[in-house]
Amino acid sequence: MKSLVVGIFLAALVSLVCPAKGLCQTAGETAASGETDAGGLPEEEEPIYDPSKPIPAGYFLEKKPHPGLLIPGGAAWGLSYAYGLFIAIIERQNYDRATIRPGWLLLPVLGPFIAAATAHESCGTTGSGNGRDTYCRPPYRGALAVLGGIQAVGVALAALAYVAPRKRLVRVQVTVTPVSIGHDGYGLSLSGRL
Repeated sequence: MKSLVVGIFLAALVSLVCPAKGLCQTAGETAASGETDAGGLPEEEEPIYDPSKPIPAGYFLEKKPHPGLLIPGGAAWGLSYAYGLFIAIIERQNYDRATIRPGWLLLPVLGPFIAAATAHESCGTTGSGNGRDTYCRPPYRGALAVLGGIQAVGVALAALAYVAPRKRLVRVQVTVTPVSIGHDGYGLSLSGRL
């Protein structure tokens, strides 16, 4: 009885999902049309998306972040942020001689600029008596500004990958096949890409 209910439910579901002609195919129709699973004959080529034309029947517009912008942007931001964290750790270990406040480098993009603006020269002495030497460490404002600029460019590229996504037409593929359920039941399997 359960298998009959499941079969009726799946048949009703298929009739709701596939009202448009050509969107759903049974296993027999798929084999007759020449389409096969991976390793079989290649499917027909997808049409190229043209925004001035309507989307063809049986296709949908897929939008994904553009990898040509996302990967370099993420890499630029990630590497420059990691380098900023490395500088913060080094400066934190020598806090009495630090030329910057290392906590600012934990803030992405703006942190290096704030650290550059608040940087100061650090002077001290080494040795004792007549062997005493005075030293001064200059603040590396330019290097911090460049670090902040690289982070800003990386974030901008990654954001642009989502604002201007890659668009392509993908064929709607839904396949309905009969399946056995349990020991003595039958039903329908609905699979595909919508």
